[in-house]
Amino acid sequence: MIAHKPAAIELAQAAALGTPALAAIESVNAVAPHEGETVLIVGAAGGVGSYAIQLLVTRGVHVIATGQPGQEECLRGLGADEVIDFTIDDIVEKVKAAHPEGIDGLIDLVNRDPAALERNAQVVRRGGRVATTMNSVNPEALAQRGIQGSNIMAGSTTTPQDLETLAHLAAAGELKVPIAHVFSLEEIPAAFERLQSGAVQGKVVIDCRV
Repeated sequence: MIAHKPAAIELAQAAALGTPALAAIESVNAVAPHEGETVLIVGAAGGVGSYAIQLLVTRGVHVIATGQPGQEECLRGLGADEVIDFTIDDIVEKVKAAHPEGIDGLIDLVNRDPAALERNAQVVRRGGRVATTMNSVNPEALAQRGIQGSNIMAGSTTTPQDLETLAHLAAAGELKVPIAHVFSLEEIPAAFERLQSGAVQGKVVIDCRV
């Protein structure tokens, strides 16, 4: 998938925009939220999650985001209405306490284990929607609870026009491109170490220029 890079976007921003932003669009479309509804994003501080927050906010959605200590300011800056520190709070219990009637959607960007995803889906009301990029949704199991589930693969339903729209939104300052760090080719081991720390806010970028 190819789109022109606007002159106002740096190369690192362009690199950090494509795949995660498209995955975010597809995840948001899969949960199909209406204005005023509530959606939980598990793994909201990462590359996909940071875009999903912003895209949900443009639809007038109330966003609950999970993160680690030190990430709340960033998540709220992207538009999150509620932030849950998953290192000290149980996500399911926290959401149930604040929204006892259930929420409308869940985007899980963390759990590869279907059992873990289904536990998070306990917060979703009957008639709600669940999406994940981790291929851990069991649509039949969720359907038994009256919930629609979708496994998302970036680029499977989006178009070059979607990518171009994202690029122009970023160029106009209407879509933030969160970059955690830019590493050189020689620093690739450090980049993987940063990713494996689990505390990345935004996207890690490798600058291949020498």
